[in-house]
Amino acid sequence: MGLKKFFLGTVAVATIISYSESFAYVRGKTSMVSNNRARNRSAGKVGNVLPHITKVGGSLEKSLQARYHKLNGNNEFNSLAYDIPVKGNLEVNANAGDVTGVAKLKLAVDDVLSMQFAESDVRALAFTVPSSKLSVEELSLSMKGARLGYYKSWSDEVNPVYSPTTLYNDARGLDKMMSLSYRHSFGLLKAGLSTDLLQKDGLKQVLGIGYMASYAIGKIRSTVTGGYDAGTNNVAIRANISSPVSRAGTLDCGAVWASGDNSYYDKSKYSVFAGYKFDVAKSITISGGGQYFGDINKTGKDGWSAGISAKYMISSGLEAQASVAFNDNFVKKGVAIDKGVDLSVGLKKSF
Repeated sequence: MGLKKFFLGTVAVATIISYSESFAYVRGKTSMVSNNRARNRSAGKVGNVLPHITKVGGSLEKSLQARYHKLNGNNEFNSLAYDIPVKGNLEVNANAGDVTGVAKLKLAVDDVLSMQFAESDVRALAFTVPSSKLSVEELSLSMKGARLGYYKSWSDEVNPVYSPTTLYNDARGLDKMMSLSYRHSFGLLKAGLSTDLLQKDGLKQVLGIGYMASYAIGKIRSTVTGGYDAGTNNVAIRANISSPVSRAGTLDCGAVWASGDNSYYDKSKYSVFAGYKFDVAKSITISGGGQYFGDINKTGKDGWSAGISAKYMISSGLEAQASVAFNDNFVKKGVAIDKGVDLSVGLKKSF
């Protein structure tokens, strides 16, 4: 409870400081006009405080997913398993002007509809409407470099070409957290710090410190992000660099390192990844890449994943997708070794 009060107090103080400049600006402008215009300006100021929607968007995705996995390195198979899930997301942005900044809400819905069968036997077909899971992906307020809310810390700074790249603790629901951050640009250099409220595996809440620094030279950009978990006294560091290779191609690579168990990244002791994206035509994009993991979950086992995907833009907002991914020596729950292939073919409609 004391930690919650401390965090909320920090947020309140930082918010007041961030907004004081805007209030001073509005007050100064009001004092310089005549009484008649002051009344008009006051009415306009009230209008600026009331938010107006600047963006409503989202997507609906349906795909056929097939998994063929082998467990424990022997003849114990997870057979063939197929799933046809439907999932979607909704994003709403609202702008209340200079006084209160930009508010952003992003929701995700999983398992809207699902059809499953296994063992390559259509007799096992099950058409179900499972319990849909509505989750908040992001709820934040941004203004002049400051950002407050529930979101994935500095996730907008690193976007690997190889989409299955693991850079966060997604499996344990720790990829998003309550955070208060501030970033500032110094010419070609951009840097930022965040105060994060962390909670893992039912343990008590602790504070963490996140950080970000990036540097751009032309179209080449390098970024470093990470964080310090005060609950475990461990740190995580992510770094990547991306660059156009040709008119239609983009190459990126990077690495992740963790000193130990922490809320920012602890899937492995270290990891390296790389990816390449190429626009074959105006409407066709092919990308591929891979990731190597060293000492997964403190088991001494190493692992890797690699895959390729293709996207075809059928029309505005309608996209066909296909992908295949291979993985080897992934540790499940610290015990089983999981090797297999994942296939996916589907459509995505954005609006």
